[in-house]
Amino acid sequence: MRIDQALARARLKLRPRPGIPLPEREAMLLLAAVLERSEIWVRTHPEDRLSDAQLEVFDVWISRRAGGEAFEHIRGECSFFGRSFRVSEDVLIPRPETELMVEAALELDLRAGSRVLDVGCGSGCLGVTMKAERENLEVVAVDLSMPALEIAHANARNHRCRIHFLRGNLSTALGASFDLVLANLPYLPSSWIEGLPVEVQREPRMALDGGRDGLDLVRILMEDLPRILRPGAAVFVELAEGQAGVVEEMGRDLGYQNPDRIRDAGGCARILSFRWSRP
Repeated sequence: MRIDQALARARLKLRPRPGIPLPEREAMLLLAAVLERSEIWVRTHPEDRLSDAQLEVFDVWISRRAGGEAFEHIRGECSFFGRSFRVSEDVLIPRPETELMVEAALELDLRAGSRVLDVGCGSGCLGVTMKAERENLEVVAVDLSMPALEIAHANARNHRCRIHFLRGNLSTALGASFDLVLANLPYLPSSWIEGLPVEVQREPRMALDGGRDGLDLVRILMEDLPRILRPGAAVFVELAEGQAGVVEEMGRDLGYQNPDRIRDAGGCARILSFRWSRP
């Protein structure tokens, strides 16, 4: 079957809906992934023919996408900060707005040997990226999910990053001091989950559901962190719309200083940072 014919057939299966606003583009990207070519190449070679094996894989991938599976999970990888990361349904797909946390963290004056904690690491995108960008940092990554840790370890190995991985509940199992903490924890209120696009609902609930107001784990983490933070340490947390004010107040009550909001392209205060000065 020709490329243009395969794409036309795929568009019939991919109806426009929340999560698939542009079926034609979705089909194009999936076919490019199957063929291991660029989207531009696919667009400019409509008369090229697919092998039977390629067509079979493409049809399966289109059916999975039509059924609500995310493109990144179908392909098994996702781009983050210019690098490819392996993903599965055991981890949250890294979001572009999370790159804001990395950008801000890389602006800090971190000396060689500074200790970085990626808490609730999931795919490992934060910890691996920090280590890849600053090889002289010492990075520790923690997650409660063993399948997630396996994915994160594979990503670290793929990018040749030496990271210490631990299975644990947030920072509670740690005792050493840290200069930087990066936390992209579950922050969605439980009541929001059923209203999410089907693709997001298929991601691990433990990586999405933050409890009644979305901040259950953020509270636990911020209450525990002071015992392992070095003076002057920086803490970054990712949040949902409307949560920054609550977390700022929480931080002040716990002794954190210098709160700073980092807004995403939509104007949401997506990342909140603090500094810690031990009393």
